[in-house]
Amino acid sequence: MILKKTVSVGFDGFVDYLIHPVKTRKDEKTCEYYPTIDQFGEKITSLAGRSGNIELIMERTDFGGCGPHYANGLANMGIGCTCVGAMGYPEKNSVFNLNPNCKTISISEPGYSYLFEFGDGKVIMSDIEKISKLRWADLIERISVDELVEIFDDADIITLVNWSYLVHFHEIYEKFLEIVMPRLKKRDRKIYIDIADCAKRQPEEIKAGLKMFGRYSEYAPTFLGLNKSE
Repeated sequence: MILKKTVSVGFDGFVDYLIHPVKTRKDEKTCEYYPTIDQFGEKITSLAGRSGNIELIMERTDFGGCGPHYANGLANMGIGCTCVGAMGYPEKNSVFNLNPNCKTISISEPGYSYLFEFGDGKVIMSDIEKISKLRWADLIERISVDELVEIFDDADIITLVNWSYLVHFHEIYEKFLEIVMPRLKKRDRKIYIDIADCAKRQPEEIKAGLKMFGRYSEYAPTFLGLNKSE
């Protein structure tokens, strides 16, 4: 039964600012947002060579990142989760108020994403300066290899997310594969890897990543999460 399964997730985390660009304003309380990405894009393009201003309305701040959202969704279903991620360090940012059914362990400052929302989709722009500094050495300084082994050994599903977006995540995935995976007890478990939008990565990097992901299948059936862009 799925509710008896446990999932361990690593290692990203973002603070999301949900924003609406304003198209027209009537008065202090009344305005119209850009309804589509196309219309917003046309406005941006029209400013080339002359500059301009666009008003933004911050709707709310929320937790983000592939790992926290994935873990929280499972926890909302009643599935036991542990999320090891970038949720604030040394103190966890209070925005990461995940479902209590999900245990959170924070090992880094998060990234910050600005989500421009429209009727037909959203455009995400991210500041990854702080989270990009996270390396394997930092991770195991803040949570030991023994603790990582314990956390992920308990999992029926091991999930690793956001390989594409963060520059040192290839190293973290590789070290996790070489150091943690061999120490896990053999059992009937699955591995799920979400590479996220890899458009900015070079072809040779993507090939190296795929080759590494394949090595995870030596320890358990391994699945890649891909969307239309990927």
